Amino acid sequence: MEKKYYGAFGKLITNSIEYADGRTIDEILGGTIYGLEGIHLWTDDCYMITKVGNDFDDYYGQWYQQNNISRWGVHQNGKEHCLYTTVKYNPDGTYEEYSKWEGQSFDDETYAPTVQDLAQYVQNTKACYFDADPDPEFFKEVAKLQAQSPFKIMWEIKTRGCQPQYLDAVKEILKGVEMFSINMPEAKTLFGTDNEEKCIRLVQQLPAQFTLLRAGERGLYTVTPQRVVFIPIRRYNGPVQDPTGCGNSSTTGAMWAWCEGYDDVMTGLIANTTAYYNVQQYGPIQKFDPTMREKELAYLKEERNKYPK
Repeated sequence: MEKKYYGAFGKLITNSIEYADGRTIDEILGGTIYGLEGIHLWTDDCYMITKVGNDFDDYYGQWYQQNNISRWGVHQNGKEHCLYTTVKYNPDGTYEEYSKWEGQSFDDETYAPTVQDLAQYVQNTKACYFDADPDPEFFKEVAKLQAQSPFKIMWEIKTRGCQPQYLDAVKEILKGVEMFSINMPEAKTLFGTDNEEKCIRLVQQLPAQFTLLRAGERGLYTVTPQRVVFIPIRRYNGPVQDPTGCGNSSTTGAMWAWCEGYDDVMTGLIANTTAYYNVQQYGPIQKFDPTMREKELAYLKEERNKYPK
């Protein structure tokens, strides 16, 4: 039987951050690289479907090479540069974001992969992560690929799609999606409620088999039709460098766990642990340690015993 891989589908965006006190951090790898990170933390069988400029190797080549990650799915779009934005923070906490490259927009859709880009990989795909808007037509096209070669979907909804007018579209899409990820503020906006208990009940009524309902600093809820379990954050005791990407990486960590047959609680513990590793540096983990996997899974199986069966 041919090996199956876990995919992450989306844009790559490199960032520079200019802080109000004058500090600058350059070349932070971002975008869907966090989704790939969350999978690669647990398995080498992963790839990312994305579109990149000619300078891809300048920013991502070393990271891919030193972690032995397949370039399967990386498509050149013919542009000179990859997406690169500068985020400049003002003393009052507001910020401006603009492209490093003249004439480039970081909303440029020529950097967004298409369903056609995905099509050539689905035969070898076990599950794929999408950071996507609630676009029924897009997911109908993905469903056609699933009909040809079944694979599971983890959908992390974009914040801009979490508006009440999109709720019917969200429900329709989730009829064909096994796994869903949304954070608590987004869910409250989507359902038009500030009541957290009501929000959790409404999430549980969605047609997904498993939902990762992320609660930021507190942790997360694992939500299935059968039950809801709160799992507190796994707090990192060292200096937290950057929480960016915790949502993406924990989501793909959960995708891997759920598809590997772990139950809802263990899936949530693996998601939290993925975020725990993500906060320890700017950008994604620079060098993965494969020996971590066996050690962490043994630890998490012990932690699992603290929760209801």
